[in-house]
Amino acid sequence: MPALWRDARRKRLTGVHDNLIQFLRQRPDMFPFRRDLDVRQFLADVLGTTAEIVPLPAKIFLLDELSPKCYGFPLTSTPMLDELETKALRWITEEIKSRDPRAVAATNRSGELLGIYREQAGKIAGNAKTSSILADYHSVFWLLHTQQMAKLFTGVPRLIAELVPALRREDADRIKYALHAKWLAAVRETATESGGFFGLVLENPLLSSEDFISTDLRELRSYFAGHLRKDFAPFRTAFEELHRQAIEQMKEPVFRRAMMLLGYPETGVHLVALLDHRVRQLLADTPGFRPSPDQAMFDGLSRRLLEYFIVQTLRRGIIWMKTTEEGDNIAEDGEAIYSRGIRPMNFGRRGVVEPIVFRYGLVYDITSFTQTLGEIARGGKGEEQTSYRQMLEFQRELADITRRYGLQFEKFLGDGAFYTSRRATRAIQTAVEIQQFYSQARARGFAFNKGMRIAVNYGYYRLLPMQVSSDGTQIMEFYGPGIVELSRLTTGKATKELEDIQQLLVTHGYDQTEVYKFFAPLSRSVGRAESLEQDREFYAYVNENGHLINEGVVVSIPFLKQLSAEMEEEGQKMYRLRTSWSVYVGFPMGGERGGYIGMRLLGTVSLKGIGTQEIGEVVHVKGDDAEVSIIEDRKSLLHILQQERNRSAARSVGIPLDDQEPTGGTADLVVCESLAQTGTDPVILVGEWDPVSEEVRRPIQLDGTDAERYGLAVPITAATVESQSVAYQKLYRTLSRLETLPSFSVDAIRHNANFSGFIIGATVEPL
Repeated sequence: MPALWRDARRKRLTGVHDNLIQFLRQRPDMFPFRRDLDVRQFLADVLGTTAEIVPLPAKIFLLDELSPKCYGFPLTSTPMLDELETKALRWITEEIKSRDPRAVAATNRSGELLGIYREQAGKIAGNAKTSSILADYHSVFWLLHTQQMAKLFTGVPRLIAELVPALRREDADRIKYALHAKWLAAVRETATESGGFFGLVLENPLLSSEDFISTDLRELRSYFAGHLRKDFAPFRTAFEELHRQAIEQMKEPVFRRAMMLLGYPETGVHLVALLDHRVRQLLADTPGFRPSPDQAMFDGLSRRLLEYFIVQTLRRGIIWMKTTEEGDNIAEDGEAIYSRGIRPMNFGRRGVVEPIVFRYGLVYDITSFTQTLGEIARGGKGEEQTSYRQMLEFQRELADITRRYGLQFEKFLGDGAFYTSRRATRAIQTAVEIQQFYSQARARGFAFNKGMRIAVNYGYYRLLPMQVSSDGTQIMEFYGPGIVELSRLTTGKATKELEDIQQLLVTHGYDQTEVYKFFAPLSRSVGRAESLEQDREFYAYVNENGHLINEGVVVSIPFLKQLSAEMEEEGQKMYRLRTSWSVYVGFPMGGERGGYIGMRLLGTVSLKGIGTQEIGEVVHVKGDDAEVSIIEDRKSLLHILQQERNRSAARSVGIPLDDQEPTGGTADLVVCESLAQTGTDPVILVGEWDPVSEEVRRPIQLDGTDAERYGLAVPITAATVESQSVAYQKLYRTLSRLETLPSFSVDAIRHNANFSGFIIGATVEPL
C-alpha cells in the first residue's frame, strides 16, 4: 500500500503544470508559498484534478525576449466579446423588470433575449472548442466570459435597487442567484460536453457570480443569502474562531514547524492556509481545538473558495494587446511592446489565433555529411564511435551558442538543425558565431570537416501543433514557404541536385571516388574569379550559370530589410570593409571574437519551388584582413548594399583578375581645397569620384608645403586644375599607395561654404 500511495502521489505531482506554478509564485500576496515544490504540493493535495483542468498561462516575453516578463493569457479585444456581454446585460435587465410587482403583464421578452445570448455564446465557445488542438482556447474563453458574467451578477442587487426599489436586499440576493441558476442552465445547453474547466464553472457558482471576494470573506453574505439560503453570521463567527486558534497555535514551535513544512511563512496565518484542509487537520490534532458546528459545509465551502481564488488570480493574468500591421504586439495601454512571436487569442476570429507567424529562421547544414559518414564507417567501429562522441559534444556546445543569443531550437533537419529568433541582429550574430565555432572544431580534428552551410531568412511560417512535451511546452511543426526557402538557400539549387545524382550513382554500385571526380568540375566552378572566391575557408557566390554556391552564410533580402530597420532603431554605425576579394558593409561584432560582420549582395538565383530570389552573403571579417572606413551616409543598410553592388557592376569591366595594378588615370578625380582661414594653411584633398554612391573614395591630403613641393598652383581654380590635371593624376597614383583617408560623401564638400572643388574627367567641371 505505501508503494501504491507513493505512485499515486507522484502522479498527482507530475500532473501539475510548471507554468501554473510559476504564475502563482509571481503572486505571493495571494499564495505565500516559499518554494515551487510547496505550490505543486498545495495544488495536488488540496485541489486534486482541479489543478489539471484550469487554463494554463503562457510565458509572456517583451520585445527583447531575454527572459519571460510574466505568465498570462495574451488576448486581443474584439467587438464580439463586447456584444456578448451587452446581450447578457439586456437579458438580466429584462428579467429584473419582469419581477417588478407594478408590471402590468408578464412578457416573453426575457426568454427571447436569453436565447439570443445563448446562441452567441454557443457560437464563440464552439469556435474556441474546435480550434483547441493542444491549446485549450475553450477554457480561456470561459475564464474570460465568467469574469464578464461575475461582474454583471455582482451588480444585480444594485440594478434591482434602481429598477425595482420596492424589493428588499434579501429579495435581491435571491433573484441574483435565481438568474444565475437560469444562466447556468442556458450555457449548459450550449456545450457538447461538460468536462474540464467548463465543468468546474457549472459546479462552483462562485466562479461566475462573485466578481471579488476579500480576505475577510464579507462578500459571501450574498452567496449565503441567495444560494445557500443560510445565515452568514454563524459561518463568519466560526471562521474568525478558526483564525484565532491558528494564531495561538503558531506560537507553538511544533505547529509552526509543521506550517513551514507545508510551505507557509512562519509569521502570521494567511487566508489560503485557513482554507487548506491540511492546515485544518493540523489544528484538529491540537489540544483544545473547537471545530465548526457545520464542519461538512465549512470543508465544502473552503474548497470552492480555493478554486475561486485560483481562478480569480488567473483572470488577473489576462493581458490585453493589439497587433499592428507591422506585426508588433503592443499593450492596449501602450506601456509595453511584447514579443512579435506572441499570437494573441482573438475569440472573434475563426481559429482563435493566427496560424501564420513571422520569424527569423536559421538553418545550418554540414557539407557532405552522408559521404563523410560512409568514409568513417569504412574506417572501423573505433572511428565511428569517436565521430559520434564528437558530434554529441558539437551539438552541446552549439546549443550553448544559440541559447546565449536567445534563439529557439525548433527541430533537427537530418545533419542540420532549424532555429528561430525574433530579432534579426541575434540571428545574424548567431550564424557567424556558429560558423566560427565550426572552424575551431574542424581545427581540433572534427570528423565532419568538409564544410558548413548556413542560411538565414525572414518569412512567414504556418504552425501545426504536434504534441506537448514533458514540461508542458507545446511542440509546433513549422511548415510553409519560410522553411522551404531556408532549405534551398542552405544547399543551393545546383549543388543539391548534383549531390542527389552522386548519391544515386554511389548507391547503385558505382565507385565513389570516380563519381565525385567526374562531377568535380560541376560541383566546384573552375572560373578564375570563382576560384578566388573559393580561396576562403567559407564562401558563397552565384556562379556564371546563375546557381548559388553556398559554403558559408547566405541571407534573404527580406531579412536584410528587417536588419536594416533594427540597425536604424539602435543607431548602429556602419563600416565599409574592403577585402582582397570583395567589398562588404558591416558593423562590429563585439564580444570575444571582435572583428566585423560584413554583408554584400550576391545577385539573383532561381530556387526550386519558390522561384527567383535575391540573396546576400554574410562573413566574419577581422580588422587586419580589410581596409575599414566608417560610412557617414545616413542611408539604410539595404540602400548602401545596393549602391556597393551597382558600383561593383559598373566597374567590373576593365578590372584585371591578375595581380597587376590598374593602368591608372581611368577614374575621375575630385580635387577640393579648404578656403584659407585666419592663421591656417589651405588643405587640398584628392580622391576617386564614385558617381554611383556619390562618394570620394581613398582620398589623400596635401597641405600648402606639399603643394609647393609638387608644383601645384594654389589656390585652385578651374583653369589651374585643368592645366595640371595630368600632374594630379600621377601624384594621386603615387601617394594613394602609401596612405589614404576614409571615404566621405561628395555632399560634405558640395554644400560646404568652406570648400571649393572640381572633378577631373574628360574635362574639368566644378563639383
